[in-house]
Amino acid sequence: WNGCEAINSDFIFAPLTLGMTGSFATGTVALTFGEEIRQGIALAFEEANANAVIGRKISLVTYDDGTLTSNNASAVDFLINQQQVFMFTGVSGYATSTYLLPILKNSSIPLLGPTTGDPTLIKPFNRDVL
Repeated sequence: WNGCEAINSDFIFAPLTLGMTGSFATGTVALTFGEEIRQGIALAFEEANANAVIGRKISLVTYDDGTLTSNNASAVDFLINQQQVFMFTGVSGYATSTYLLPILKNSSIPLLGPTTGDPTLIKPFNRDVL
């Protein structure tokens, strides 16, 4: 042993959990869009897990915010503090994305692929948005 701490194998093989907040009901275009994003991510994760791309399973935990920014605080609390996600993905809309950014930055959690056309999320360069 060269002084390194023992590595916890539960951590190494634990699933990588990503969080997503959005509206997953059907009815309007905005509501359907969130569900379509969720389904697409779930399919991609299913394929990655079947092919053992990285040796760890990838899971997605979602929170239905009903497209209401007033529900974002509950979503963030649930996903970060209770589900302990390491990254957010599939977030749609400018209002939700801009609400999340400072909270995610303070929590050292990156935002992967927000679905919005607003360039202010990445310009100037923002290392927390991938």
